[in-house]
Amino acid sequence: MKHVLKYLSCIRVSCLVIIWSFLEACSPSCAPPEMFFEVFFQINPNVRTYNIGDTLWLQTQFSSFMKDEKGGAVVDFSNAENFGVDVGFLLLNPETKTRPSADSFTFVEKIGSITIKSESSKPTLRRAYFAENNRLYELKIGIITKEKGIFTIGLNYSPNVKRKNAGKCDAYARVNYKYQVANLHFDLYQQFNPQALNSQNFYSFIVE
Repeated sequence: MKHVLKYLSCIRVSCLVIIWSFLEACSPSCAPPEMFFEVFFQINPNVRTYNIGDTLWLQTQFSSFMKDEKGGAVVDFSNAENFGVDVGFLLLNPETKTRPSADSFTFVEKIGSITIKSESSKPTLRRAYFAENNRLYELKIGIITKEKGIFTIGLNYSPNVKRKNAGKCDAYARVNYKYQVANLHFDLYQQFNPQALNSQNFYSFIVE
């Protein structure tokens, strides 16, 4: 009798495993919802001309409760795992092509961090990561000039920011970054590219 009960118990467990596997296989796949955020940056001091050795401070501070520009809801997006911005550096010359110029600057980490994104993008890009504290994201990076010329610092959007330990069906965010400064000196960029439209993603300046 004991053998019969044991056998029946094994059959029941096996059936439950098969049913569970079947339900998992038949469950509909999910499309993670996408949200759209905007983050605004300051450049201090905001002047047209700097000297070699001067420091530009690229900085921002914003709440982890962020407005989804797509749906209008305010979302708690704290504890993000890859939240940062790609910062691009170009030396401009109206008579020749642009030149990647990330190596024309030295970087100081005041709040957050900045690093080389990859070896292939090293001449142009640096990746800056926000620090999170008390429901605030912050970044303050010093950019020290080392070379004369006309430069542009561009902010590239982040297409796929997620929370830590997010599941495959959890929401992710596309984040657009813009400058919020009195003067972006966009005419300097237009000297190189006269057809360019005014953009809040580029900050241009002269180093003497």
